[in-house]
Amino acid sequence: MSRFRFVIVVGAVLLCAALAHAQGTALRQGVRASAAQVQPLSRSAPLTVGSTSVWPMPNAAPLDEDGNVQPNSTLVIRSSDWFAGLSTNDLVVIYPDTGAVSAAAGGLAQQIQAFPQMGMTVLHVSTFSSLLPLYQTLSTKFPSARFDLPVSYFKQRTQ
Repeated sequence: MSRFRFVIVVGAVLLCAALAHAQGTALRQGVRASAAQVQPLSRSAPLTVGSTSVWPMPNAAPLDEDGNVQPNSTLVIRSSDWFAGLSTNDLVVIYPDTGAVSAAAGGLAQQIQAFPQMGMTVLHVSTFSSLLPLYQTLSTKFPSARFDLPVSYFKQRTQ
């Protein structure tokens, strides 16, 4: 009977260790993705906006570096070094006529914040997949505009 109990205890310990390891390997902000996680993504071109080039992970929970789910965000992997970051599904447009940008994005963006004094408009969409059509539309309409896709690779902490 004691041998049976020993086998049960060892099995439980091994199961707990396996579950802890599985939880620890969840992809989240600030972690480098494995080759196995990147391989399926690398079959398609990353989304490149400005100097940011990423693959979205739409089916992965958008976890920050503490493991907390971040609402209205998408987990992405930077194509250059495979680091995971969080996109808030925003597109930044740097163009002097923020009114024209806002009007052109009206039907495509969920939220528009114009900063005319800086010549910058921040456009928010509900899903990462909505960013590409928005970017393509605006880059065609405003060819001299500059664009940015903000991605946070580390959680900002207050001091």
